Amino acid sequence: MRPADQPTDEEQRAEINRRFNKRLRSRYSLDTELYYARIAAGAAIGVYQFQEGEQAELAEYQKFVEGLRTQARAEKAAIGLY
Repeated sequence: MRPADQPTDEEQRAEINRRFNKRLRSRYSLDTELYYARIAAGAAIGVYQFQEGEQAELAEYQKFVEGLRTQARAEKAAIGLY
């Protein structure tokens, strides 16, 4: 049984997710993220061709997001949530 002053698993998970989103928004707006999703999806199904520099921007974004995901998974694992 957990102590009354210790957050629940769901509260801890929510806090880690909140920090993930805060870190993501510190670098990319929601509008930018949606733009990257649109162009990536369009390129994946062959209805969009990347403009100059877009593919590199998308790759940089994805690398950043994957770094944040790795960090969030490690934070969750460290407290037994994974």
